[in-house]
Amino acid sequence: MHKNRKLICPRCENTELQKKNVKNIEIDFCPECSGIWFDEGELEIMLGDKFSYQKIYNNLFPVEESFECPSCGVNTVKQEYRKNRFVLYVESCPYCKGFWLDGGELDQLLSLSQAFKLSKRNTLRPVRVEESPDEVGEVIRHYTYIDIDEIGDEKHLTAAIYFFCLLSQSPYEIYNPRKYFPTALFGLIILNIYIFIHMLDLEIESLIEFLSVYGLVPSSLFTGFNFHQLVTHAFLHGGMSHLLLNMYFIWIFGDNIYDLFAAYGRKKGALVFTTFYLIIAVCGGLAHSMFSSFSETMKTMPLVGASGAASGLLAAYWRKFPRSRFYQVILVFPFKVRVSTYMSIWLMSNIYMAFRYGIESQVSWLAHMGGFAAGYLLINRFIPEKLKNVEL
Repeated sequence: MHKNRKLICPRCENTELQKKNVKNIEIDFCPECSGIWFDEGELEIMLGDKFSYQKIYNNLFPVEESFECPSCGVNTVKQEYRKNRFVLYVESCPYCKGFWLDGGELDQLLSLSQAFKLSKRNTLRPVRVEESPDEVGEVIRHYTYIDIDEIGDEKHLTAAIYFFCLLSQSPYEIYNPRKYFPTALFGLIILNIYIFIHMLDLEIESLIEFLSVYGLVPSSLFTGFNFHQLVTHAFLHGGMSHLLLNMYFIWIFGDNIYDLFAAYGRKKGALVFTTFYLIIAVCGGLAHSMFSSFSETMKTMPLVGASGAASGLLAAYWRKFPRSRFYQVILVFPFKVRVSTYMSIWLMSNIYMAFRYGIESQVSWLAHMGGFAAGYLLINRFIPEKLKNVEL
């Protein structure tokens, strides 16, 4: 900021801001509202070496545009720091890197150091990497500034999309462009296809043996301790339509979820996303196995398919992007629906089918619901960020 420029308090419009010398820096202070303006680097000096300025800065997420910067006139960005029940808002200028703190917010910001000291590293959460804060910020900004309400309406229902939705009874995502190509997700899909092609080459006796070893057999899981089946069953499929439908759902719902993981680094993000994917697949398999164990018929039949993982990605997408919209064709009538509407119908239909056909159904509705519950409950454990323009 230009120290010889006359400043006006952005809060109370007081023109008599005072200059104070603190720790050999000259800050601008409003005596009426106790607000403080910090030029670039001054807040870091104020916090001192014992505070992690970079961690605090990287954990401040854009909320909305605020007042004009008193230094350069650019609109400042109101940012939010949230930890459990603790919430702090500050305004910063993206151009001159200055900060405005209202009265009392400096003390709150200083208290964050203790919160960071007490925070334990969670191996399941992709903690922000200080060496690549710009990459993280790019993904957050990418989704923050997507205007789904306005741009989404420009994506019209073409004849090809209409017939695809009609014949497959699957939704088609209208508009939610990703930032990065989902390499790990693509790799998982390729692996599913490769294993399916391998299964096509097996003779019937070899295929039965293959399914008994790598499919999820509830009786074998609990009595033979074949826990690998909780993972391997999610890469096997019983037919071409089964494979294509699961891969389609995994792709359209998983690419944006993968984006949020990729923000934390290409290698680390891919690894943690894959971990999340496998966990929801395991949860779907556990839900199926626990209930199928009560049926003499079903407890010996192998479960195959990535439906549990796909359902978990649906739930995670719903929680992170509740304003996204889809085309869906029911009977012959096309509809444009929000993901929340689609997911509500999907969930209710799965619950209905589970009660109607029970545990001996050829489709494991319980695996769907187990994966769905895991995805919905765990996504905020892995990705705690709030995305303003895509969260209600």
